[in-house]
Amino acid sequence: MSLPADQVARHLESAHGARVAGVAELDRDVFRVERRDGPAWVVRVFAPERPVHAVEGDAAILRNLASAGFPAECCATDVSTLDGRGVLITDFAFAAFTA
Repeated sequence: MSLPADQVARHLESAHGARVAGVAELDRDVFRVERRDGPAWVVRVFAPERPVHAVEGDAAILRNLASAGFPAECCATDVSTLDGRGVLITDFAFAAFTA
C-alpha cells in the first residue's frame, strides 16, 4: 500500500525542517514535493524489506557521481527513515528531450 502524501509531508517537515507547499505522487511511493523554502524535491520511500543501509548506499553512489561531474540526480539531504523505511531525497530535475 502506498503512503499518503500528507504523511510524507509531515515527515519532511519534522525530519528535515522542510516547509512543504504541496506533494504529488509520481509513482508508487515516489513523490514530487514543492517547498516554500527552496527548490522542489523528489522523495522516494523504499519498501520496508529494503534495508536503510542499502538506501544510504544509493545516496553515496549519487554523491560520488556528482563529485565526479557525472550528470545524475543530486541528493538534497541525508537519508532518513519513515516507519522504518528508507527515504531518499533528491533535487527535482526536469529535462526535456527531443527526438
